[in-house]
Amino acid sequence: MSPTLALLVQRESDIESFISKPFYVPEITCGGFTASGEKMTERSEAEKIRMDCDHNSAFVRSAEKQVKTIQPPRLYDLTTLQRECNRIYGYTAQQTLDYVQSLYEKKLATYPRTDSQYLTKDMQATAASLILWLRDNMPFGKGCAGEPDIDRVTDDSKVTDHHAIIPTVEIARTDLSELPSGERDVLTLLAVRLLCATTQVHRFEAVTAILDCQGYTFTAKGKTILQSGWKEVERIHRMSIRQSETEHKENEAVALPVLQEGQTFEAVSASLREGKTSPPKHYTEDTLLSAMETAGAEDMPEDAERKGLGTPATRAATLEKLVSAGFVQREKAAHSYGKRKEPDRSPAGQYQISHLNCRMGIHAETSGTWRTVGNIFYGSDCRYEPDAGKRTYYPGRTFCGSVSFFQRNCT
Repeated sequence: MSPTLALLVQRESDIESFISKPFYVPEITCGGFTASGEKMTERSEAEKIRMDCDHNSAFVRSAEKQVKTIQPPRLYDLTTLQRECNRIYGYTAQQTLDYVQSLYEKKLATYPRTDSQYLTKDMQATAASLILWLRDNMPFGKGCAGEPDIDRVTDDSKVTDHHAIIPTVEIARTDLSELPSGERDVLTLLAVRLLCATTQVHRFEAVTAILDCQGYTFTAKGKTILQSGWKEVERIHRMSIRQSETEHKENEAVALPVLQEGQTFEAVSASLREGKTSPPKHYTEDTLLSAMETAGAEDMPEDAERKGLGTPATRAATLEKLVSAGFVQREKAAHSYGKRKEPDRSPAGQYQISHLNCRMGIHAETSGTWRTVGNIFYGSDCRYEPDAGKRTYYPGRTFCGSVSFFQRNCT
């Protein structure tokens, strides 16, 4: 638990020590769109630019267009499902695990404790028939276009013990309204992700325009949707769960008018946008699970079997133990889909992790790296023997040099 608690305490420390600073951005409005200048720390400098540009002309120095593609998301493994359920519904990692475990026992979802996001080739025919049923019978299915691409989510080499979590064909014979709301939410997300992962890519044209006004440079960016693809499925589902207007606008594409190099705008309106730098955000279970999953990953080879703190099956229990032991408390925070709980360290947790840091130098990254090293050499069932000063994995087999490794990386 200590490395995970270290993540929380470090984030709290970063937030508490953060000093917010004001910034100022001069902007010009012309032809129905707004272009922004460079962010500045001195108000006087930004105000001078605003005064110099106000009611003067501006011209387009360049307008670059680029077609971009966003690939569909992968299928859910347990951690990504837990993160998504926390972000959308505010469910804790343990709640999500309980719901999907119940769905598995009811034969409505596949095995949940998996770290794979792919299916195996022998599942393609079943997956294809399930996708066609979902397209025809679920409200968000009408957002799909083209033939489903099953090959995109199929890779035997990336499936270890269990494949990605998807609904089963039993969904076609089940009245979803009779399921408990939490299970229904999770099963719906599994169906949405299966459709998103196998439908068309999202494609748009991004435009970056550079404008000049009185020798100052301003930038305007916009995009035009060329093919909605999988994002149309996501949009329909998002609207069905009443996403807030704020988040909807954040994701909405903003198109620029047709701009040509050398185009001139007369008497532009200049203004000053003020803001303050923001501290790091408190962890939610979504972002904390992500941090646990990637802890120490940058120090390990790409083909390492596992990285990070814990496994998909144990991370939820780790968070619950921190809460039940009094080291962490969940605080409600406003969220567009309702209420989301944010893990936060209590004074007891602050004291314990500080004490451990002084004695042993416990860090989440080091713990994640050390666990992965153990997996690479001897598998996951490793134990530390303090009296022997080494880690033993199987009788007669030890990892030589473990003490020096610990001294280099854990102190």
